[in-house]
Amino acid sequence: MKAYAQTVNVPVIDLHQKSGAWLTQIGEAESANYFMTHAGDNTHLNYNGAVELNRMAKEEMEKLGLALNTYLK
Repeated sequence: MKAYAQTVNVPVIDLHQKSGAWLTQIGEAESANYFMTHAGDNTHLNYNGAVELNRMAKEEMEKLGLALNTYLK
């Protein structure tokens, strides 16, 4: 994905890498607060997880100077 984006000159935001690093940093116990663990689901984000992922995306858009970031909270 990153290599192709470079060939067509478009920016890439790797939220998989960024969110993985963040989850590793906060640890397994704390990360449970960001997933639908109450339903036995450690894959899908809950509201808090979605807010955090949005924060990461906005932060990366700001770093890249993408105008879309102004539409995110």
